[in-house]
Amino acid sequence: MSFQHSKPDFISRDVTKGKYLFLDLDPPRDSRLVLVGAGREVCTSEYRIERSGFEYHSIEFVVAGTWKLSHEGTVRDVRPGGIFAYGPDTSYSLRPDQDGDLIKYFLNLAGDHVAERIAQCGLSNCEVLQARDSRWIHELFDQLLGCDELLPERAREIGDHLMELILLRICCDVLQGDERGHAGRESFARCRAFIHDHFLEVGTVAEVAARCHVDPSYLARLFKGYSGERPLQLLNRLKTQHAADLILRRRYSVKAAAEAVGFPDPYHFSRVFKRIHGVSPVRILRRP
Repeated sequence: MSFQHSKPDFISRDVTKGKYLFLDLDPPRDSRLVLVGAGREVCTSEYRIERSGFEYHSIEFVVAGTWKLSHEGTVRDVRPGGIFAYGPDTSYSLRPDQDGDLIKYFLNLAGDHVAERIAQCGLSNCEVLQARDSRWIHELFDQLLGCDELLPERAREIGDHLMELILLRICCDVLQGDERGHAGRESFARCRAFIHDHFLEVGTVAEVAARCHVDPSYLARLFKGYSGERPLQLLNRLKTQHAADLILRRRYSVKAAAEAVGFPDPYHFSRVFKRIHGVSPVRILRRP
């Protein structure tokens, strides 16, 4: 078992930025459930996929943009927070329905029990489900892709657990019945995805609101209604997590890490960091 560092042939050329983890592109034939790999893709408006089948079972999770999914004569809209699946016997096509940010994740699976597990999540036949709060699924995917920095054995072990958590979260977190289709949820998912993808570029909630083309008060109401944290809390959490990584892995000073994530005042940065993580950035810098 080893990492696959080259991109397999099924990766589209219309992906402008991708992050991938491929653990085993030729999984054992007698396995029950195997994590083949995963990815996060920023796509162009020219992105097109048309398949009459695929080697693996796959689950896709949209975090930005509106897409059209066609299957057996039925065309479904896939919006931020949307989840769908396909497999070796699935004929389908997928294309963007807009310009702008187009971002999605995928999870490739193999094994005798994959179809059953996907059906338990309600994802058979290209059914499109909508996440109630996409935060948890989004973060689990990011953790999974972060396994590419680990040794192969450890990546496989942690990756298998994260795969199970993603499947469980999908089962628990999708909307049911009349909950589906609320415009507010879609706006929240879109704004939250923007913060995740651009937290180093924006410094205030007002900037986030302007870039997402919503009123700041409306943005606050979206997060109050659909999330356990305010937009500023999310923005600062992502900034300080990235800063912690710079300090621990790249040995940045606290001042340099603060500047890198948009805090010109290192003292203010330290206060925000300690409020979120419970320790000061100086403490983690001193760890062996």
